[in-house]
Amino acid sequence: MKIGILTLPLHSNYGGILQNYALQQALHSLGHEAITLNLPFPPDKKSKSQKSLEQEQLRLTKIQIFMEKYIKRTSCLQWPFSFEQIKGLGLNGYIVGSDQVWRPTFSKRKFLKAMFLDFLPDDCNVVRLVYGASFGSVRWSLGRKFVYRMVLSRYARKFAHISVREEIGAEYCKRYLGQKETPIVLDPVMLLQAKDYSEKLHLTESPARNLMCYILDPTAAKTAFIELISKHLDLKTAVSFGSYDSTEDVMPSPVDWLNGFKNAEFVITDSFHGTVLSILFGKPFIVFANEARGLERFYTLLRPLNLESRLLTLHGENYELPQGFEYAVDYHQANGILEEFRRKSMDFLASYLT
Repeated sequence: MKIGILTLPLHSNYGGILQNYALQQALHSLGHEAITLNLPFPPDKKSKSQKSLEQEQLRLTKIQIFMEKYIKRTSCLQWPFSFEQIKGLGLNGYIVGSDQVWRPTFSKRKFLKAMFLDFLPDDCNVVRLVYGASFGSVRWSLGRKFVYRMVLSRYARKFAHISVREEIGAEYCKRYLGQKETPIVLDPVMLLQAKDYSEKLHLTESPARNLMCYILDPTAAKTAFIELISKHLDLKTAVSFGSYDSTEDVMPSPVDWLNGFKNAEFVITDSFHGTVLSILFGKPFIVFANEARGLERFYTLLRPLNLESRLLTLHGENYELPQGFEYAVDYHQANGILEEFRRKSMDFLASYLT
């Protein structure tokens, strides 16, 4: 089957890029051909200067090289999206997902409707599937409830099946989209194993003993805590890949990002995908609770693996380790649970793509 993938525009979000790469790899392993529909960001009312555009292009050079080499994409589609732009691809199926594709603040106006495949004609005889969709951190105003119940639920009924990434997402699907039962599946990044990334992306070994820090939203409290742990573990703090590479003003390649996790002695992050990679590579880690980006996805991931103690919340103005905290992580039980979850998630894909 030839499958088109719809996800948020691939830009500079390492986690977003990696989940798209992983989903393509998972589909290939099931014997399908996958291509990502290359969606642009919704038009910005403020136009950027030529200099700003050139600087942005420079910053993304290594990321663009990675995507051109490892992710199969269409040419950039035009806004607004239409079936006319893609009907020549001869797609037999469409998968929406993963990541926060149904988060209203990320997918605004018609862009959100596109994530429900509104541009497909009613008589288009293709498989429509949702894999691991996330609503992110959603505040359900009356307006949003209306949009989901009265507008988007009509498109939701056309999917062969819907799966979500977080437990709360299943409740939202029932409450606002009229779905009776919505299974929870793994984030696509976890459909692959650490060895798959090492082999397919040619990751390297490093003898350096680093404290890998991947921080999306730096604060003084996080910085102070990182310095404390760095001293306690006697580890050199590696470059925080959450920011631009200060030496070249170029964001590191996703391969360098992955190497950071693979070769780390310990990881501190506030990122969901940073947490995912810590677990995949079997690293001891601490994750700062990042409420603004959605806490439920951390709980859904960590609770079943009995790793919830790795999630730290603020105590006043500081982060503190819980009493009896163990720096090392015994992954024996977690890996067994993860492997079973991986099997069920792959079964979901295989069951509806026939």
